[in-house]
Amino acid sequence: MNRTVRAGGRRSNRFEGFTLMEALVTLVIVSVVSSLIWQALAQTARVERLLDAGALEPQTDALRLEWVRRAIESLTPLAQDDSNRFQGSVSKMTGFASDVPGWPTSPAASFELELVHDEPRRTGELVLRLEGDADTPARAAITLARWQGGPGALQYLGPDGKWGDKWPQDAVSGTPRALPLAVGIVTGADPPAVFVAAPRSGGVPRITRVQVEKN
Repeated sequence: MNRTVRAGGRRSNRFEGFTLMEALVTLVIVSVVSSLIWQALAQTARVERLLDAGALEPQTDALRLEWVRRAIESLTPLAQDDSNRFQGSVSKMTGFASDVPGWPTSPAASFELELVHDEPRRTGELVLRLEGDADTPARAAITLARWQGGPGALQYLGPDGKWGDKWPQDAVSGTPRALPLAVGIVTGADPPAVFVAAPRSGGVPRITRVQVEKN
């Protein structure tokens, strides 16, 4: 805006406010600064989300391992002719647990753990399957752990203090154990992760206990 004023009896021109060019330059600068600040805030938000996800991942893994530990610790020893008795190979184990976390109708259920390996992709998974009953349908397979590498292995500790890759073990003299002293899960990652849990039960089949009490 131009105004004509008198200074010492002379006329002079003085500019007040911004010219159109100055206003446009100011708007451009403000726009650029705002854009930079917005990008910085968006990047910070993305980093915070990644950090939050990274912080929750170990907790999720810990919860899954806690599920496996409780299921193995609550394994119930059943007679050899019971279809739900504990059985295990190097890649799969099945059994009946009396304390299954999250099972809606009853804390007891049959479950299966299997090590699945994709040889072409060199990836491995620990998969859980829970069997349903008359009131509750079978659940879908749940992946408890993933890794890059070999197939992994399930191991079973016998009463002789030796680990084997199957259960029940070969017949030996004395009362057979329905459960191993401990179950070990070894992933095929490099380095491998090792998880060990021990059944709380003494391992003597339930039918044998009943017979002892009768006698």
